[in-house]
Amino acid sequence: MEFIGVFFFPLIGFFMLFFPEDIFEIMNSRRNEANGEPTRSFLIGTRIGGAIMMLIGIGGFIALLIERLSG
Repeated sequence: MEFIGVFFFPLIGFFMLFFPEDIFEIMNSRRNEANGEPTRSFLIGTRIGGAIMMLIGIGGFIALLIERLSG
Protein backbone atom coordinates (compact mmCIF):
# COMPACT_ATOMS: atom_id res chain seq x y z
CA MET A 1 0.00 0.00 0.00
CA GLU A 2 2.87 2.36 0.74
CA PHE A 3 4.18 1.77 -2.77
CA ILE A 4 1.07 3.37 -4.24
CA GLY A 5 1.64 6.60 -2.29
CA VAL A 6 5.37 6.59 -2.94
CA PHE A 7 4.80 6.12 -6.66
CA PHE A 8 1.73 8.26 -7.36
CA PHE A 9 2.39 11.29 -5.15
CA PRO A 10 5.62 12.29 -6.93
CA LEU A 11 4.13 11.43 -10.32
CA ILE A 12 1.06 13.61 -9.82
CA GLY A 13 3.22 16.28 -8.19
CA PHE A 14 5.52 16.29 -11.21
CA PHE A 15 2.63 16.93 -13.58
CA MET A 16 1.19 19.60 -11.31
CA LEU A 17 4.57 21.33 -11.05
CA PHE A 18 5.56 21.30 -14.72
CA PHE A 19 2.20 21.16 -16.57
CA PRO A 20 -0.32 23.26 -14.58
CA GLU A 21 -2.12 24.33 -17.78
CA ASP A 22 -2.92 20.70 -18.59
CA ILE A 23 -4.21 20.17 -15.05
CA PHE A 24 -6.46 23.19 -15.57
CA GLU A 25 -7.80 21.70 -18.80
CA ILE A 26 -8.49 18.34 -17.14
CA MET A 27 -10.25 19.96 -14.18
CA ASN A 28 -12.40 22.31 -16.27
CA SER A 29 -13.14 20.20 -19.33
CA ARG A 30 -16.54 19.14 -18.01
CA ARG A 31 -17.54 22.41 -16.41
CA ASN A 32 -17.81 24.64 -19.44
CA GLU A 33 -17.37 24.61 -23.16
CA ALA A 34 -15.70 28.01 -23.39
CA ASN A 35 -11.93 27.89 -23.57
CA GLY A 36 -10.99 29.89 -20.50
CA GLU A 37 -7.46 30.56 -19.44
CA PRO A 38 -6.14 29.71 -16.00
CA THR A 39 -5.40 32.62 -13.71
CA ARG A 40 -1.92 33.36 -12.49
CA SER A 41 -2.89 32.43 -8.93
CA PHE A 42 -4.20 29.06 -10.13
CA LEU A 43 -0.92 28.32 -11.88
CA ILE A 44 1.14 29.34 -8.84
CA GLY A 45 -1.07 27.36 -6.46
CA THR A 46 -0.95 24.29 -8.66
CA ARG A 47 2.84 24.46 -8.87
CA ILE A 48 3.17 24.86 -5.10
CA GLY A 49 0.80 21.93 -4.57
CA GLY A 50 2.80 19.85 -7.02
CA ALA A 51 6.05 20.61 -5.22
CA ILE A 52 4.47 19.65 -1.89
CA MET A 53 3.15 16.39 -3.32
CA MET A 54 6.57 15.56 -4.74
CA LEU A 55 8.18 16.22 -1.35
CA ILE A 56 5.60 14.03 0.39
CA GLY A 57 6.26 11.22 -2.06
CA ILE A 58 10.03 11.49 -1.73
CA GLY A 59 9.73 11.64 2.07
CA GLY A 60 7.51 8.56 2.00
CA PHE A 61 10.04 6.74 -0.15
CA ILE A 62 12.86 7.60 2.26
CA ALA A 63 10.76 6.52 5.25
CA LEU A 64 9.89 3.26 3.50
CA LEU A 65 13.57 2.61 2.73
CA ILE A 66 14.60 3.28 6.32
CA GLU A 67 11.85 0.99 7.61
CA ARG A 68 12.82 -1.84 5.24
CA LEU A 69 16.56 -1.53 5.90
CA SER A 70 16.29 -1.29 9.68
CA GLY A 71 13.93 -4.14 10.27
